[in-house]
Amino acid sequence: MIVPIVRNKNNKFTVAKIHFTLDPEKNTKEWVAKSLEGMTDKDGKPTPGWFREYDINYEYFAGKPFYPEFKEYNIAKEPIEYRSKQILYRGFDYGFHHPWCLVTGFNEIDQWCLMKSIKGEDEDIKTFGMRVRNFCLSEYPGAKYVDVDDIAGTQVSDKSQQTSRQMLNLVGIYPTGRKQEIAEGATIIRNKLKLRVDGQPGLLVDPREQDMIDMFKGGLHYPETKEGQPQREEYDKDGYFDHPGDILRYISTHLFSLTGQHEMSNYGIDHKHLSYQQPGMGEDIMQENSGIQDSLGGDMGGELL
Repeated sequence: MIVPIVRNKNNKFTVAKIHFTLDPEKNTKEWVAKSLEGMTDKDGKPTPGWFREYDINYEYFAGKPFYPEFKEYNIAKEPIEYRSKQILYRGFDYGFHHPWCLVTGFNEIDQWCLMKSIKGEDEDIKTFGMRVRNFCLSEYPGAKYVDVDDIAGTQVSDKSQQTSRQMLNLVGIYPTGRKQEIAEGATIIRNKLKLRVDGQPGLLVDPREQDMIDMFKGGLHYPETKEGQPQREEYDKDGYFDHPGDILRYISTHLFSLTGQHEMSNYGIDHKHLSYQQPGMGEDIMQENSGIQDSLGGDMGGELL
């Protein structure tokens, strides 16, 4: 018998993953029936909570998936490749524990592709922004960017005199954003998940991006409601999957109209915010009072297109 073992070098803990079926006393129909008490749905089937707690199956999430339109055909069969000098659309969501960036683009047949999810772990926005910038310089040489964010990024907190958006400005990233209802972006995303008239889905996720796949499969879900209460068009704010869920809405409303058509010519590009990042940009970003331009260029060493 082989039991998966994980040893944490930092806290010295050792974790063994043991399924209940490895215990002869629990590998019985009677024990399973007992474990299911109070953990079945109205049809008598095991709830997602039972699968997670007893079956160690984390493909099951609590609550109704927010995007039930997501299907296996929305997962690309091969890793999505960056095309030279491609225009990429990045979204940012703020938060000290899990700041998040999502990199998206369009392929040669006009499918909206979710290419890379970059998440932070207990790091400030400036540090996170620098990491995103360096990653993009390395992985997407010559790319041009349109950046969007949460409108809350314009607010000053008690932790800093600068807004989150200003923090990103310091590392050469200039997002824009606006206030929006959840239903607006969600409707666009649901339409993109469906098959087009050519038989291809309008949205693809890179198969390596497990967080995004898990988000669509139910990590992002409706909050629980009491029987008889209407289901509001919102998702549970769990502090994890809601971040990429928010970002996807920010990008979608920037790119598309509710009819599914491109909101502006050339995929909604506003040339005031189209930027080209290159090595050597912002080498003075850690200095105090470094100058900031409205768009990449000037002191930040970027090129406005």
